[in-house]
Amino acid sequence: MTSAASFENSNSGLQVGVNNASINHIQLPPERPETPPEPFSTVPFLRDPEFVDRGTLLNQVEEKCNTSPSRLALVGIGGVGQEEDETPNSIEYSYRALEKSRDTWVFWIHASNAARFEQSYRAIADQVKIPGHRNPGINAVSLVTGWLNVEKRKWILILDNVDDDRFLQQQQLLTFLPSSSNGSIIMTTRSRAVALRFVEERILVEVSPMDGQGASALMRAKLGHQTEQGTVSAYQDDIVKLTKALEYMPLAIVQAAAYIKHPASRCTVAQYLERFQKSDSDKLKLLDYEVGDIHRDMDARNSILVTLQLSFEHIRQKHSSAADLLSLMSLFDRQEIPEAVLQKKKSRKPVEEPVEILPEKKLKNRIRNWYNSKRHRKIFPPTSQVQCIEQLQDSGTPDMTFDIQRDIMILRDYSLVSISQDTKLFEMHRLVQLAMQKWLATNGEIEKWRTVFLEKLASEFIEADRDRNRRLCQSLFPHVKSAFLQRPSSKAALSTWAVLLRTASYFGYIYNDAAHLGDMPVESMKAEEEVLGPSHGMNHYTALVVALVYEAQGQWQKALDMRQRMLEDMIRIRGKRHDSTLLDMDNLAHTYRSLGFYEESEALLKELLDIQKEKLGEHDIVLAKTMQSLAWTYYDQGRFPEAAKFAVIAVEMHKTVNGSEHPTTIAVVRDLLLIYSEANLSLEAERLGREALEKGRKDRGPDHPDTLRCMKYLAEVYFRRKKHKEAEELGRLLLEATRKTHGPDQPETIKWEKELSLIYCDSEQYEQAEILSRQTLETQKKNWGNDHPESLKCIRDLYRILVLSSKFEEAEQLTRQTLEAYQQTYGPDHRETLRCARDLSDIYYQKQQYHEAEDILRHSLERLKKLGSVVRIEVLMWTQFLACILAATERDGEAEELHRQVIETLEEDLGPDHRNTTRAKRDFARFYEFREEFQKAASLRYQIFEAASNQFGVEHPDTLDAMFDLAQSLRGAGRDSEALRMIQECLSTLALAYEQDSFSSDSCIAEWQRQLQWLCTSIEDELAREDPAEPETPFEDHTADSMFSNLDHGETNTS
Repeated sequence: MTSAASFENSNSGLQVGVNNASINHIQLPPERPETPPEPFSTVPFLRDPEFVDRGTLLNQVEEKCNTSPSRLALVGIGGVGQEEDETPNSIEYSYRALEKSRDTWVFWIHASNAARFEQSYRAIADQVKIPGHRNPGINAVSLVTGWLNVEKRKWILILDNVDDDRFLQQQQLLTFLPSSSNGSIIMTTRSRAVALRFVEERILVEVSPMDGQGASALMRAKLGHQTEQGTVSAYQDDIVKLTKALEYMPLAIVQAAAYIKHPASRCTVAQYLERFQKSDSDKLKLLDYEVGDIHRDMDARNSILVTLQLSFEHIRQKHSSAADLLSLMSLFDRQEIPEAVLQKKKSRKPVEEPVEILPEKKLKNRIRNWYNSKRHRKIFPPTSQVQCIEQLQDSGTPDMTFDIQRDIMILRDYSLVSISQDTKLFEMHRLVQLAMQKWLATNGEIEKWRTVFLEKLASEFIEADRDRNRRLCQSLFPHVKSAFLQRPSSKAALSTWAVLLRTASYFGYIYNDAAHLGDMPVESMKAEEEVLGPSHGMNHYTALVVALVYEAQGQWQKALDMRQRMLEDMIRIRGKRHDSTLLDMDNLAHTYRSLGFYEESEALLKELLDIQKEKLGEHDIVLAKTMQSLAWTYYDQGRFPEAAKFAVIAVEMHKTVNGSEHPTTIAVVRDLLLIYSEANLSLEAERLGREALEKGRKDRGPDHPDTLRCMKYLAEVYFRRKKHKEAEELGRLLLEATRKTHGPDQPETIKWEKELSLIYCDSEQYEQAEILSRQTLETQKKNWGNDHPESLKCIRDLYRILVLSSKFEEAEQLTRQTLEAYQQTYGPDHRETLRCARDLSDIYYQKQQYHEAEDILRHSLERLKKLGSVVRIEVLMWTQFLACILAATERDGEAEELHRQVIETLEEDLGPDHRNTTRAKRDFARFYEFREEFQKAASLRYQIFEAASNQFGVEHPDTLDAMFDLAQSLRGAGRDSEALRMIQECLSTLALAYEQDSFSSDSCIAEWQRQLQWLCTSIEDELAREDPAEPETPFEDHTADSMFSNLDHGETNTS
């Protein structure tokens, strides 16, 4: 038999296998030569009129193609280049080359597989009519290569989509690529490794994502008909936001535009963006939309998800370890994926700690030590006799380790990951992650990799948290948030997930980032209940974290409900006298006090005190902690004598048990200085503060944390006693020492910068206060970011200083920015958001834009009322501010009624002498004074004076302020003699205070004396003009009671 044979170049012939007869030689006629065509292009795609030029990219291609001979590789991930990988740039370049010179051949080779590669070469041979192309056995690659090597005219050869070059290597086809000074070869690929086998790195062009401007231009071009109608101009902001959400990946942008343009979708840019941002599942549905496009290869898939998944499958076939690494990385947050976590090995320790049954004495000591801890509000109570998941459960999956250097380089070569400047951190496109996650879910591998991800991340985060490695925990926190959105289904993985969320929630609470935790602690508690059962001790342990986070988020009602539930559960499980139950009672009392439920807090603390006395005896140090809590409860109610009584008992107990020079005793004295200073024991408070400070400096040094805390509390005592000069001097010393000890950017330093700024404000040094406040704000932004709660608090502090400095325009701008940040972080109905809106209302009030102020305040007040009884006092204070706005707009009847309602409610809830009640009466008195109803104002001023006298004594600065205000009202009411006697009493008290150094600085006393003396002289002159012959009655014959005996409180007390 015979068969056709294939020979080199244009040779051909027949061969004989077995010959059983004669062979006749036949001479075939020579092949008839064909007329070759003029240069043309085989590019199989129409030119895209909507192509968006990315500027330098095509310039680089043209520059490198002008060298002789030239080879060029375009490398990028599928979807990064316009529409799909690098192809459109090659298409556009080919058309531009033809425009410059019609005498140029442009040949397009489909290089995705061997069959299409050979088919493209054979088509070129046939179309160019290269001699020998008709021979069916001809090697088309060799034929075309030989022709190109000798062709005199310019030519461009484009090898498109060379992602898998194995068939090129196996058949050694790369050796057949032509090399001619007249030609250029351009390869497009998604593999950097393939490109480097074709060209040197210096002539490799990487196609990076578009910038925002180019991406927006592409979107507008693809929405062409809408742009012509002018409708897209209304969506410019939405286009910018959408292209940013699509990470400027052109194929994703083209998909989105096609979806929006499709009549059946009935979708605008804004609606597409809303759906895209709604959830990951919505993203996947939208990104899986197939686009029909005549400018692209018909065999290529038009969905960016499918395009990316083809790359995954290709990598999995060639590099399984790299594919596994990509699977794991797709579950992290897209930025700063740490190599240390990718390589982390999971713990092999037991699932649970054994139950530890402590003797009563040992357990009591542990409780006592916890009570004495300086951070008792921010550490967990002892967990003896409680089973807990201290170690992570073993899911049974093997440790996944990788050859990081090799695998990362492979993934980088495919442009699927990038390496940050810190070579230990990696990044991915979010769309790549979504595509990978969908592939894992489709192939049933998502749960396996989710478990590996959780085990590695939990091991690293919990270990860093136990080592107090704050920076590492902060860097891992975005990945924890990603884990929070991936609730596993297996019991072991769910246990790991719960422990990770609980640990991260407590970390966020400790470092003041509770606002961004969301429902993380609640979900942790639910997961633990599912794993361990609702009666397990760990649920109570996690419930404490939930309560703390609720408190930090300002969700006080939820915090209260959680605390009450914890106490009820503990009483049910362990009884009312158990030490853990007593701890919960103390915590619940603290929550009651924070919410203003003082009666409930007092009752619970007294009950706790009785149980502790019965269990521990009258003199156990644990009782001192409860007495301190009781003292602060009385302090918050303005019941300063009772607060001082329990404070003194607590101090004496510490002195008896620990000694007067013990650090714990000094710390307790320091903590109670404020109670002393308010409870008519200001001299004693200052004396104790100075002693504690001197003791600290002597024993521990001037820069020891305890010494600095003593300085802080003594400065606060000075501040409350209006000794501004002393407070300022001590504050500057403390700030310098804190910066030296802790560093300029640390929380303790920032905290004291705020305190010193407050001292400057109170002494009317607004410029110094503003400088310090701005410095603090910049530090917080650097540490936490612009929208972190700590940064927002600093902005509000600066706002108050600007208002005091009458810089209302800047204050308004800052407050608006802060309000927007609060709305995004907390939501429109959160307490902090509403407070910020109230600040904005206050600015408008100060600017006399009363209608704007009223609208904002009423809207915020209605929302605040919906938060329930936990904000009842704040509702009353805001209502009184509304009364002030009404008065400013001459609606005096409504304003007076609101003032009266507020004061009546405050007297009923808090008592007539509470600071909030007296503050409300002060505002009501100003209202009457503005209306020149001085008799009514004097009645209110007298009540304020009586409250201050009862609480602080006659020598306290607040009492003297009240006396001065009362004298002004009496003078306005025409009762000059009584006003004069009140002023003379103030002057004599000031003189005595100056001799005893009982309050205020010299400058403050001098200013007060100057104002009082001026007022006194003015009244005396008026009295002399009225009746110069009438002698003045000596002031000493009049007491406060006789002075106001003619004030009929029943008639004039409007409250």
